[in-house]
Amino acid sequence: HYLAARIAFENGDCLTAIDSYSAYLEAYPEGKRADKVRLALGDCLVKLGMYREAIEDLQPLAADPGRTGALAMLRIGRAHRMLGEVDDAEGVFSRVLEDAAEDTLRARAGIEQALACLDDGRLEEAIRMLEAADSLGNRKLAGEIGYRIGLIYERELGDFDTAITFYDESVKKKSPYARAAGRRSKALKNVGKYKEEIAAGTGDVAKARYLLAETYFYDLGMRDEALEEFVALADSFPESEYAARSMLALAEYLEDEGDTTAASYYERVIDGFPRTPYANVARLALGMPPVDVVMEDASSAPPDSAAAGEVGPPEPGASGLQGPPVPAGVPEGPPPGVEPAVGDSVRAAPPGVEPPPALSDSARARYEKYMKYSPAPSDSGSPDVGAPDEQGEEGR
Repeated sequence: HYLAARIAFENGDCLTAIDSYSAYLEAYPEGKRADKVRLALGDCLVKLGMYREAIEDLQPLAADPGRTGALAMLRIGRAHRMLGEVDDAEGVFSRVLEDAAEDTLRARAGIEQALACLDDGRLEEAIRMLEAADSLGNRKLAGEIGYRIGLIYERELGDFDTAITFYDESVKKKSPYARAAGRRSKALKNVGKYKEEIAAGTGDVAKARYLLAETYFYDLGMRDEALEEFVALADSFPESEYAARSMLALAEYLEDEGDTTAASYYERVIDGFPRTPYANVARLALGMPPVDVVMEDASSAPPDSAAAGEVGPPEPGASGLQGPPVPAGVPEGPPPGVEPAVGDSVRAAPPGVEPPPALSDSARARYEKYMKYSPAPSDSGSPDVGAPDEQGEEGR
């Protein structure tokens, strides 16, 4: 029962987990794993949004003066936080900070209290709480703390340079958050690089603006900034292939949002790039049959690949896009095998889309070659996007 429940819980099937955990307690109410099971049942209830039930069920465990009681209180505090009861949540976390014997539990309580402050808009206090948690010297949580401070400077304060500093420190800690910190650091550095290229007016400015928009869109979730760049690019460089890509990005996003003006961008692509793969993507989106593609001479085509080592946009699907963008404020979600904290909103990146099936094999081959541009940095290897500790959460 216990192992079946663990497997179901780790796969996100909380209802099955509750059944199995309940069956364990029915058969072994005094079993050696009984307290762990009761804590896990509390996690399941919180994940299902049953915050009041979780608080009620975990209260008896919270009376334990040892580790079990501290773990129960951390879960109770999270439930209060998800209910918007910041004062109650902070009170619970403060008790863990004062009474817990283990630095790991005290540091976790400090992180959770900082998140409660962040929910309440007290940014400087949240940073101080995270720094205090870091001062406890728990190496296991140091990477997460650095990542969270960086996230506050990036998202809430708009201080990219300071955010990069904390992300880079987080990378060195070799925590599950190292990948997340590394990817956000690279994205922010690329934003600075593309802005410098645009301001200098050297090289392919249209490409720089496009890569800037994609970095905002997909890597940082800065939707408004990305849309502004896509619109400016489409208007300022109407004959560039990057204008076509920008209009397809805008159309796909607007379509995903249910905005009927998406059709106008598809029509602009058809009119401005009539016998290209871009036009066929737009035609298919509007329910029109594709047309034969006329490829440009390779020597005159705009450069498509970023320089070696450059962090570029992801592999394109049928429209040259990764899929609908992640709205601002929605975290990327943890990497495989790491459980997000209760209340986290996780949206995985959508899979790539196959090229339009209506194209012939030869046309598809040309289409793929024409549409390919810089790949995203690998998720393996040097520090990239990462994840939370036991009950941590990525982002807010």
